[in-house]
Amino acid sequence: MDSEAEYIIDDELSASNVLLERIECLILNMLSNSYDSANNSYKEMQIQLLNRRSSTYSMSKTMAIRKSLGNQAKQQTVSFPGLAASNSSRFAMLIHTLDIISNNLSNNSVVTKRDIFYKGKWLYKSQYEVDRMIDDIAATLNVSRHDLGIVASPKGIMAGYYVMKNCGGDITKIGNGTDVTLVPTMEADNVFIVLDDINYVLVIEKEAVFQRLVSSGFYNRPELGRALLITVVISLIEDGKGYPDVTTRAFIRSISKAYPALPLFGIVDSDPYGIHILGTYKFGSKAMAHESLNLATSSLLWIGVQLLGYASVGAYDVLSNSDRKMALRMLENVWIDCEEASDLRAELQKMLFLGKKAEMDVAGFNEGSGMIGYLANLLRINLAKHCDRK
Repeated sequence: MDSEAEYIIDDELSASNVLLERIECLILNMLSNSYDSANNSYKEMQIQLLNRRSSTYSMSKTMAIRKSLGNQAKQQTVSFPGLAASNSSRFAMLIHTLDIISNNLSNNSVVTKRDIFYKGKWLYKSQYEVDRMIDDIAATLNVSRHDLGIVASPKGIMAGYYVMKNCGGDITKIGNGTDVTLVPTMEADNVFIVLDDINYVLVIEKEAVFQRLVSSGFYNRPELGRALLITVVISLIEDGKGYPDVTTRAFIRSISKAYPALPLFGIVDSDPYGIHILGTYKFGSKAMAHESLNLATSSLLWIGVQLLGYASVGAYDVLSNSDRKMALRMLENVWIDCEEASDLRAELQKMLFLGKKAEMDVAGFNEGSGMIGYLANLLRINLAKHCDRK
């Protein structure tokens, strides 16, 4: 083994040991604070975790949610036995999850969140409880899920032109356009992606639209060039909408870092949920704000669907009461007031003013007057603008 490889491995082991020590400190502090030496008695056991959703976020001209200010964040207390049965249950979940993480760090192994849930159904009531506990621990330790040896089962899929290589430089997969494959978990899979032969990346909200674009050969149109198309498989169990998972967000972020000159475009419905999905890709989410620097892709450009430009293509739908409430809540988001979100803010305001929304698949997929023709025109315009800015 060469010296560089040894250094990398030693560095990884050192980071794992540091995390193990920090976890041990959490447990030791809990045990020492639970004993009242003056009265020779035991008190309630408590562990303090960061309350991710109450964190204060700093703003930047280049990214709406830049980081979570840990020293200003509120804490949540997980205790045993606690006043209610739910306290004991949550405490048990925390200790069990810390045990899994410690085992990962000790053995340099990786598990998926889904594995943790299915192997711990006797303890966890839902996948959401697993996800929340893992993210709370990661935020408290100020590390990523991957640093804890935990990855998400990917929901993202992609098609188009790319070359996937392992860390040794050997080609493991070549995308030829028609193949639809899972978005890789870059670090856990020990792979990186080469995109030297494409003109743009297109991130699509809806899987149904993605599949129609792939079947039509949209990834290689003569007037647009080659592309990589990315979407998220909708989970009716989790959210029923195309919200991006951490793996897909991290993958798109890695593309923007490796290929800063490559244009990244996003196409979503012109409704509050579509704008929120685009904002999650571009600015990050409140729940995962502690990882925004690794997940948010500020260079992702929203190109549509645009409410006023869609009239000649598809029919409008009426903005429902729940849509209106969602739009109003979004206008209170931290990131919506930054300069990079001005077009998204304006789109929300148009929806509220007109009382209408536009979904991308309502227009059908005709080449001339349908979604495919509309999207091709949007991309032609934005690719030309990108070339002018070079």
